[in-house]
Amino acid sequence: DTKKKELLIISAYGLLFFGLLNVYEHLPNRNLKIVYLCVYTFLEYSVFSYLIASSIKKKGFQIFTLVLSFCFLSFQIVYFLIADFKRLDSVPIGVETILMFIYIAYYFYHYFKTGTDKYIYYVPSFWISVGILIYLGGTFFFNILVNHIDKNQFDSFWHLTYLPEIIKNILFAISIILFTRQPKKNMNDKTKSVPYLDMI
Repeated sequence: DTKKKELLIISAYGLLFFGLLNVYEHLPNRNLKIVYLCVYTFLEYSVFSYLIASSIKKKGFQIFTLVLSFCFLSFQIVYFLIADFKRLDSVPIGVETILMFIYIAYYFYHYFKTGTDKYIYYVPSFWISVGILIYLGGTFFFNILVNHIDKNQFDSFWHLTYLPEIIKNILFAISIILFTRQPKKNMNDKTKSVPYLDMI
């Protein structure tokens, strides 16, 4: 069931990334920290893109996200090999943000084009999309500029990135609540649509 998978992915994302945030400072050397940053960015991108793609039941879009994900991974490998890292992998984070904005823009386009009798704020994927938008949009310019500011500025403004992350976590929690409140599909519903053809 797709809804169970999405619920599991969101829950795993919350636990895994909360743990990963505490790992960085304890890594023994710079090379491990660089690998960590690249893996963290790709894992985050993978979770977000899966959540958006799975909420759009369109094979063409899912293939599109898969191809772009492969391109993004290839770009990250090249960037890892040639870039001079300072504090963050700013360019991959910027690319991730732009790709997610494209996916979410299409999500809203597809939702309103297909039409539904359900209000959008009752749909869990809406809260996921808005959470991702606020999180990535709210930290976009800081992440892009972080390697070009001095340590004092970094220490002064870094804590401001917590606000978009807190809002994202709240919106993800709302989506989890909505997932749990959605009615289960009854297998008997399929049989109701089959006409009664017994002539005897």
